[in-house]
Amino acid sequence: MNQLPLVSICCLAYNHEKYIKACLESFLFQIISFKIEILIHDDASSDNTSRIIRHYELKYPDLIKPIYQLENQYSKGIPVSKIYNFSRVKGKYIAICEGDDFWTDPYKLQKQVDILESNDNYGLVHGDCNFLYSNGREEKNVNKYSTKNVEYTTRNDIFNGLIAADYKIRTATVMFRKSLYDSISDKIDSVRGKFLMGDTPMWLLMISKYDFCYIDEVLAVYRFSANSASRPGNLEKKLRFKLSSAEMRIYFLKDYNKKIPENIKLIYNNALLNYKLFNNNYKEMYQLIDPQPIHLFINKYSKINWIRSILKLRTKPNYFKIIISKLIK
Repeated sequence: MNQLPLVSICCLAYNHEKYIKACLESFLFQIISFKIEILIHDDASSDNTSRIIRHYELKYPDLIKPIYQLENQYSKGIPVSKIYNFSRVKGKYIAICEGDDFWTDPYKLQKQVDILESNDNYGLVHGDCNFLYSNGREEKNVNKYSTKNVEYTTRNDIFNGLIAADYKIRTATVMFRKSLYDSISDKIDSVRGKFLMGDTPMWLLMISKYDFCYIDEVLAVYRFSANSASRPGNLEKKLRFKLSSAEMRIYFLKDYNKKIPENIKLIYNNALLNYKLFNNNYKEMYQLIDPQPIHLFINKYSKINWIRSILKLRTKPNYFKIIISKLIK
């Protein structure tokens, strides 16, 4: 009788021929006392990614279990992780690492399993990571130096930190209980497609069920791409992503019947105005949340942006009048 894996590693790959080897090798060099499985989904890569994965599959047939797509599924709006990876999971725990990232600590999985096995109150364990830029520059301990000096001791603290983007969860460092994912799966389906970011909504749903544990050690490297979903190079897409991020935070605050902080309102209003203005969509520019006085925007954001906005709006006097009346109490 074959022993079931304790941990299922879920990996998404797409045109990662330069990086997938380092990713897979980082899985294979884990020093562990339990069985694992490596579930890989190659989303119809047009480079040599699938060929490299097949090489490892032939070498480790009992360990590496790939799916090779002939047509790109992500572009069709299919929830790839849920349909093609999470549905195959046999392990008690799930670890995530995309094909262009990699783990640096050979004891990463063992440390996280030890924590989860001995602490029933923890549903997710994550840690620090380094950023690796396309020019070769590496930024170390990104959590240590980007997270505000706040002590997160309760689930509510972490929820608020996630909402404010002060509490950072780097996906490549995460391990969580399969049962936790199952308990929020339907809710994930209900918010999927509403927002451009995929992971933060999942963390916000998970923190409502279990405590999180943070390991203050570098566990992985995240390859920082200027054209990633969260950091698109195109200005229009960048503005849309910022608005979607703000919309997501408003959504979860309302869903959990929490008061919307003034700084979140300000971020949302600014993102809305910038995106609608960029697209000349003046009709929706005044759909603000409890608009603050205009001087708050000017103090918080660039005066140049506001001058540019007003100059554009002056050819639309009706909308200019509406937006100013909304902003000035």
